[in-house]
Amino acid sequence: MVLDPFCGCGTTVAVAERLGRRWIGIDITHLAVTLMNHRLADTFGPDLSPYEVIGVPTTLAGARALANHDRNEFGLWALSLTNAGIWQEGKGADA
Repeated sequence: MVLDPFCGCGTTVAVAERLGRRWIGIDITHLAVTLMNHRLADTFGPDLSPYEVIGVPTTLAGARALANHDRNEFGLWALSLTNAGIWQEGKGADA
């Protein structure tokens, strides 16, 4: 079992999947969860083992709760539903 409590873009999770290991990836941001989901789907396609994402809104009530808790994370989650690119001015080492 591989645990990555700060999985970011999912490198450790992707390697664990490639090695056939069971894994748990944890991250606090919806941006990281979205990046990891896309990375796994793009890398493994139909060979990807089934996995569950916990903590992402799946109902209107869940979306409202996220919006009330953190408007920025709500925006990132909403963008993840459209497969839109995310650009944030002043973020990152080269900004």
